[in-house]
Amino acid sequence: MSAGGYLASMVGVTGGEKKFEFGDNLDQSSEVQAVVDIFGPTDLTKIAADFSKDTQKLYYSPGAPPSLFANGVPCYKGNRGGSILDTPETAKDSNPITHISKNTPPFLIMHGNADTTVSPSQSKIFYDALIKNGVDVDYYVVNGGEHNAAHFYQPKTFGIIVDFLNRVLKNF
Repeated sequence: MSAGGYLASMVGVTGGEKKFEFGDNLDQSSEVQAVVDIFGPTDLTKIAADFSKDTQKLYYSPGAPPSLFANGVPCYKGNRGGSILDTPETAKDSNPITHISKNTPPFLIMHGNADTTVSPSQSKIFYDALIKNGVDVDYYVVNGGEHNAAHFYQPKTFGIIVDFLNRVLKNF
């Protein structure tokens, strides 16, 4: 969910990309078989697209999570810091939507239409990009669902997730 949805999406779309292959266990595949993304950001440059101009300014400041995801904290060695909007190439590389390919695994995307933390349009643009690239994707808009609200902790929601995983992982 949220940042976890973002990270799961990044793992799902970057499996096997050489520039993301580093560290230990390189003899193991980094590709996954399925991704569940619940209200995760997918284009950090548009994370606040559905919000007021004042809120957008806050989201695009150097200390906001999207900027930190892409540019890091400047006091740590090697991190440039700065707004997500000031670093278009880093922003592009940090967006799951950028890395969709023919190897992208099936996705389940869920997002509440009353989310005031991550723009609901994030999931819609990701869904559209996955469909455009022929990826198996299920997309659910939770009516009245706010960010991390009780809507996402209900038996019906868990059932959707379990059904999706059972469907796409049946051959593994």
